[in-house]
Amino acid sequence: MATHPENAQNSPVGGHAREPVQENNAQPRTVNGLPVPVRVRAIDDQGYEFTKHALRFRGEDWDIVLNSKRDELRIAFTTEAAAATAEPESNIVNIRFFVDESGRLIVKFSVRHKAQTSGSAVQDRLATYPYKAVMALYKPRVKKPRKCTSRWSSSFTGSFARQRRPQPSVSCYGHAAADVGPNGLEFRDKKEIEEMLPIPPEKITEPPITTIIA
Repeated sequence: MATHPENAQNSPVGGHAREPVQENNAQPRTVNGLPVPVRVRAIDDQGYEFTKHALRFRGEDWDIVLNSKRDELRIAFTTEAAAATAEPESNIVNIRFFVDESGRLIVKFSVRHKAQTSGSAVQDRLATYPYKAVMALYKPRVKKPRKCTSRWSSSFTGSFARQRRPQPSVSCYGHAAADVGPNGLEFRDKKEIEEMLPIPPEKITEPPITTIIA
């Protein structure tokens, strides 16, 4: 992983960064006669290093949060990322928020942590934390359900729509910066299973009606 400039600028305990330390002294590997770049870790005088991370939060309307509650989101995320990594909040730096084409929230940031803790271990802790304060800020848009072809009341349809609406959940993509790409960790969202509307007793002989809510 390349040397991160934050080692000198964002260190909460002071000190200057050492020269990058190579993980081992083995001869560099070659592929087709070309040397393979060697990963270098920049460890400061206190035994800390920076690694880059990214998380993806499921939900279709995170733009609302970014437009109206960005400061609250930053505070909540910083607090919970620090709790997830057992590091002080000052070690969660360079936080950037994005919304992808599906409306999901993407958070990219760096963590300053002890060098004996690997970047992949830090990513695992971040990916499995519940982020309740962050999720509490998410409020999806109120969407009108499609007209149902059945003769059931609209109140029942609306109640069913509220139950059917998927709740946002957190997942992550990527890995520490050195391992980002197809070989990094990935926590995939579980595919939702379509549900069938219950059949009234008087209509038991008719085929079941499936109502899909937008």
